[in-house]
Amino acid sequence: MFQDWRARKTQAGRRKLALEDARRQVSFATEWWNARKLLADSAEAVQEATASAMAWLDQASARATASEPPAADEKTPITFRRLTLFYRLQGTAANIIRGGFYLFLGLLVIAVGQTLDTLRGPGKFILGDFVVTVIIALAALGLRFWAVSAQSPTRKRRRIRWTTLQYALLFYRLNRPSAQWPCVKA
Repeated sequence: MFQDWRARKTQAGRRKLALEDARRQVSFATEWWNARKLLADSAEAVQEATASAMAWLDQASARATASEPPAADEKTPITFRRLTLFYRLQGTAANIIRGGFYLFLGLLVIAVGQTLDTLRGPGKFILGDFVVTVIIALAALGLRFWAVSAQSPTRKRRRIRWTTLQYALLFYRLNRPSAQWPCVKA
């Protein structure tokens, strides 16, 4: 939920910056056009100033139109698959971090079991076990957030093409005489 909120906030921030920039550009174009109109000595100068101001206004309009508002009702459901990263992540770094996340999840299960075992019997290290469990849980949570943020949504997955594998293993016809077997004559 926190990462979804942060992503929506980032989209809203980008839109706000784009709209503020467009507003500043419009006010600059208006002030520049008024000043140019007052200082112009011919009708051609006024027309040139008008054309420049219109170009700036068009740029500002395009900038404001290009920034899409964040979808207000777009909420992705929280599922077990999403929480435990049981979906395909994009990028090698994200997958390596996911491996660390799974390692810490395993350690968390062991630490929780040890803490519960300590609570059941006479133990002296209840606080220490609890602190270790909390630290492992925070590390696992941090690795989960890091894995999601490390994946690059713009990068396409690389697939090994058969032709690339074919060339790497030399499974193609060798046409040069120097590349053919010396004992084979055509």
